[in-house]
Amino acid sequence: MKLPNSYGSVIKLGGKRRKPYAVRISKLVEDDTGKVKRKYTYLAYFSKPEMAYTYLAEYNSGAVVPEHMKYSDSPTFAEMYEKWKKYRKSLKNQISDSTWRNYEIAFHHFSELHDRKFISIRTNDLQQCLNAYNHKWQTHLCFTHGQCRSK
Repeated sequence: MKLPNSYGSVIKLGGKRRKPYAVRISKLVEDDTGKVKRKYTYLAYFSKPEMAYTYLAEYNSGAVVPEHMKYSDSPTFAEMYEKWKKYRKSLKNQISDSTWRNYEIAFHHFSELHDRKFISIRTNDLQQCLNAYNHKWQTHLCFTHGQCRSK
């Protein structure tokens, strides 16, 4: 069964145990070197999965959970991009400067979404930003290849 994002999970632990089912939640933690890692917090252990799912549902039933964010606390598009950029730079396999330049150009294309809350952005909003730059892309093709191609 698929559970909602940030809801938590029930897993079966290995070995012969009296209570093999664990309820856990996860959160992203930044270590001293700047790398972002996922850390799990185990809440309780159960002998049957039904009991574990019941506990998880009660845990998420309106009680204030610090891992869940309110709308007012959710990041904007620009803040989410900065977080992603920091995360991406912390990974082992680095990308070239030209790729970063392309990311920055693409981010600039979505400038009208920079101040909006990330969770309020819909696919239609993204499509409008892409459509606004569609004609500029075709102009770029005309200048670089000497002829305009129609789609």
